[in-house]
Amino acid sequence: MKVNPKIYKIDKSKRLLKTYANSEEICKAIVKVSRLKSDPKFQLRETDYRIERDDENDLWFFLYIYKTQDVESEWINFFPSNFTKDADFNQQKVSLIFFVEFQKQLYCIIGGSAFRYIQPYIEEDFGINIYSRILDPENDELLSIRTRNITGKIAVNSNYYKNNFKLIDHIKFGTVPTEISVKLHNDINDYFSSLKKDTGNVQIHVSSSIKFRKVIEYVDLIEVVKELKFIEELERKDYLTTYEKINDYNLIENTFTETLVTTIFNDVNNTLQATINPINKFHFEFCHPSKLEEFYEADYFELLELDDDKKQNLFAKINDRNRIYFQVLSRAVNRFGANMAIDEFKYFLFGVRVRSYKNGVRKNLTSGMFLHHFNTELEINQRPIFLLDNNWYFLQDSFLKDLNRTCERILKNFKAPNSLLTKIWNLKKENTEKKYNLLYKDLKNYLVFDTIAISGIELCDIIKYDAQNVYLIHVKRGFDSSMRELYNQIILSARRVEESRSSTDKTYLKNCFNSLIKKKQGNSIDSVENFLELFQKNIKYVMAFSNSNSNNAIEDQIGKVKSSIAKFSVIQTSSEMRSNYFELLFTQIEHS
Repeated sequence: MKVNPKIYKIDKSKRLLKTYANSEEICKAIVKVSRLKSDPKFQLRETDYRIERDDENDLWFFLYIYKTQDVESEWINFFPSNFTKDADFNQQKVSLIFFVEFQKQLYCIIGGSAFRYIQPYIEEDFGINIYSRILDPENDELLSIRTRNITGKIAVNSNYYKNNFKLIDHIKFGTVPTEISVKLHNDINDYFSSLKKDTGNVQIHVSSSIKFRKVIEYVDLIEVVKELKFIEELERKDYLTTYEKINDYNLIENTFTETLVTTIFNDVNNTLQATINPINKFHFEFCHPSKLEEFYEADYFELLELDDDKKQNLFAKINDRNRIYFQVLSRAVNRFGANMAIDEFKYFLFGVRVRSYKNGVRKNLTSGMFLHHFNTELEINQRPIFLLDNNWYFLQDSFLKDLNRTCERILKNFKAPNSLLTKIWNLKKENTEKKYNLLYKDLKNYLVFDTIAISGIELCDIIKYDAQNVYLIHVKRGFDSSMRELYNQIILSARRVEESRSSTDKTYLKNCFNSLIKKKQGNSIDSVENFLELFQKNIKYVMAFSNSNSNNAIEDQIGKVKSSIAKFSVIQTSSEMRSNYFELLFTQIEHS
């Protein structure tokens, strides 16, 4: 018999597995922990699994097979009841977990519904890491690739290519691959040669696992596992992505997470006292790590904390996601006092959860730990470290120059007209973005949409229009990691505008206008019909920002800008807008 298995690798360094002495203990623990979740009385007996050894080839095997309880087939609901009366629609499913240890590395193949058993313990990027060691960018034929951008999970792209599209032709800057299907080059790439006997080539699909586009026999599987071990010893090539995920859990827990908590702790006074131009202000984007759009569209949020009995209790319910950070820090001070110790603060933060909801729906849209919602850039040991979607990354040195050069080119080549934002930003008087935006509310051909959000999506901060064009301007104070939030706002807005323009009722745009009238932040458009006509003009989005340090053009001193996230945000927003939505321009706001 031949099968088409996915091969995973068990990450023995994971915190949940560190206490086990050997692979046998690990395999038994994975089975027991998973089974106990559904059956508190479960006991793993020796007859439930098989262990075999091949000492000559340094191989060790562990096979666990189980059957699910009888469940009624969904087909019973398809037929009329007179057909199904007294008929047996019960079915059982066989699932299995097959562990293979080779030279102390533990690999795994599953069958049936067993993935949930191993999911917490696998090396998340195993397949990607394997391919990164054997790739040939000029000759490997790329079949499909799924990537996500460093600026957020909303920018997830899946691309499928026609014949003879080479890996080298794929634009990789600022993205990390999550799935790749590729045909290895026959003449140069000699890996997995045992699988070429029928087709003459090898096609692989890699993600958290590696899968071959062909059915194989048991002996082939064992040969592949042995070859994977040797491939892992090869040097990894930095071609696939511009930055690299950090998997050292001790480093993450003892250094990176500690730095994050300390940074938030040092930001308490800045936040609660609304300090103007604070020193070392913590810049970040706050959103759910995997459900960004749902989080942005939520109507309200519940904040929960651990009490002294380690039970979750609600301590706040708020409507504005931008107030979550303030509310959590305020709660910490209320509980422990203004002079609280950092250990008290850390314990509190680790117990805070954030849940988001839509009005009228009790089931939450998102739920996650407070600390898992941060996306930011921290300087640790004199090196920029990125926290994105609850994963830590560092930028590869070979791409730093490319990052600066690409950002500089975009800022110079796609400048907005100087006549758009003519007001000088007095940072002491107009110390918030809202105060600056409101300077335009009484000017001809301007509309101010600051703080107007329909279903959590802001159209823009300021609209400027003329006879041919309508400019949707998004404003951000400073050129730092907060630019990532500007990216999210622009992409979400562009998507909604495109959808609303194409619809018959144009509900989103109409709701934006109605909210504008209520806020009295525009005096040059007096009807919804005239407002909708604006979006028949040439739509141009504008990313507007100030330079916190001076009025010197950022593009002329891009190497001095510390925030790599800001540069990534410019590059990614520009790329995605031009590919999928509207023209994007950039402007720097003069300040005093």
